[in-house]
Amino acid sequence: MYPVHMNLMRLGLLVPLALLSCTRAPDPRIIGLPEEMVEAHRLTGSTTVPTTASLVSYGGDVRLRITIDTSGKVTDVQIDKSGLNFGDPAPALAVARQWKFRPFTYRGRPVGVTTSIDVNYLAKPVWADPKAAFPVIDYAALRIELIRSGCGGFCPAYKVSIAGDGMVTYSTVASPRIAGLRDFVELGGVTVPGTHRSRIDRAALDGLIGKFRAARFFGLKKEYDGQLSDSAAYTLAFSSGGRFWQVTDYVGQMVGMPEVVTALEDEVDRVAGTVRWVQGDETSLPALRAEGFDPRSPAAADFARVAIERRGDAFVLDLLAAGLPLDRPAPRRVDDQARPLGLVLLEAALRGGRPRVARALINRGWLGKMPPADRARLFAESAGGCDPVVARAFVAAGVDPNARATDGGTALHAARALYPACGGLHDRVPLVGALLDLGVDPNLGNAEGQTPIFDIQEPAVLDLLLARGARVRVQDKRGVSPVFACWPDIIVRMLLDAGAEPRGRYNGKTLATIAREQHMPATSAWLAAHGID
Repeated sequence: MYPVHMNLMRLGLLVPLALLSCTRAPDPRIIGLPEEMVEAHRLTGSTTVPTTASLVSYGGDVRLRITIDTSGKVTDVQIDKSGLNFGDPAPALAVARQWKFRPFTYRGRPVGVTTSIDVNYLAKPVWADPKAAFPVIDYAALRIELIRSGCGGFCPAYKVSIAGDGMVTYSTVASPRIAGLRDFVELGGVTVPGTHRSRIDRAALDGLIGKFRAARFFGLKKEYDGQLSDSAAYTLAFSSGGRFWQVTDYVGQMVGMPEVVTALEDEVDRVAGTVRWVQGDETSLPALRAEGFDPRSPAAADFARVAIERRGDAFVLDLLAAGLPLDRPAPRRVDDQARPLGLVLLEAALRGGRPRVARALINRGWLGKMPPADRARLFAESAGGCDPVVARAFVAAGVDPNARATDGGTALHAARALYPACGGLHDRVPLVGALLDLGVDPNLGNAEGQTPIFDIQEPAVLDLLLARGARVRVQDKRGVSPVFACWPDIIVRMLLDAGAEPRGRYNGKTLATIAREQHMPATSAWLAAHGID
């Protein structure tokens, strides 16, 4: 699923009338939208449904095709057979009929909407003994513990314990040695490994104890095992007054683990402040300095590099302000060349969409120290660092605005892509506008001959590109029109209204066939109005 962006709500600001043909089709009565655009308009209801059955599915258990009228009311619900659809669909159908959304518009006019939405079923909560008594609190013997394991992807592995006197002890399975740190990080570890201690006050501790009591922790089962491979396991433990209870969560909500267990896991993290070690924040450097840490040490270089990847911008900025030696060779990884730390951190910040860090390094002169060819390639591949200020700094440093990435694309290709560099950007319109202002040509194609309007997903971005001269009567090197490279109905309809070529085939199918199969009513209506099948 694509992330929700603020500009997805600008559905009334689409294709300028000057771009429309005088023989254009009537405005659509109903238009297909991606799920995330519809969810941005949700007023009531939930896509999570408790059930009475133990389910074996994970994620979207029943996929529905819904129709919403111009008032925002759901008027039709059907099972979408493109989903896996485990479980009885009746609860999902019933809850969907009650949903309410803010009304939708197209070119400022009310429009009905259709979309597919996954409804997630939760198994019935399972308890060992929900009436089990909570122990007497003996602060001298009290201990609360959370252990998070690694996984087949990028899951931080660590243990944090809280004692009755408020002492917090955080530790990782990684060696605190620098070589061990790098090995651990490659497996998706934490920013700061090793063992670290801090303290919380009695009020915070009592608040956490109250959460365990309210959750009826001692009445939970000892294990909730979802029977999936390569997932992370989380273990909670509470001991006091001569009693001990431990609960292991391995994708537990699939098999009836009460939701309160996940809430407790997160609350232990919050109270213990593990974010300062796992990700890195404004408290990381002060806490490390209290342990005698030197921000100019080789370990600091490792921390900075990993913190960028884990979005610990505040920690990196604090290390830079504290004098992190950027001219020193960066810690090596298997595929690294020997380069100064400043260049390595700048490239990581640009590719990771971390503009605050990128600006700080640019202000320290590191963009000017980058080889010109690398500078040009990074401008294109990172969409100018996903930030108008950084993009302007690139051009001021001599980069051609129409520099090409390895795949032949420009910065506009990267800016319109939902992943990877700008994946966290909520509103791409200012960035795209800045790139156009800098002179990036919206009609340059990549190695496949596709201009930035190909495979575009966001109406407001397409609207801006069209207003700034992006041509729609184009084809890629295979002879394919952009209408065959964009699947959201609203995007294809915008391209057709702007004059894109509707004829042709993709994988042997005409656009009319694709529109029927993919539930694209606005596209189908346009094609029918123009006699195209």
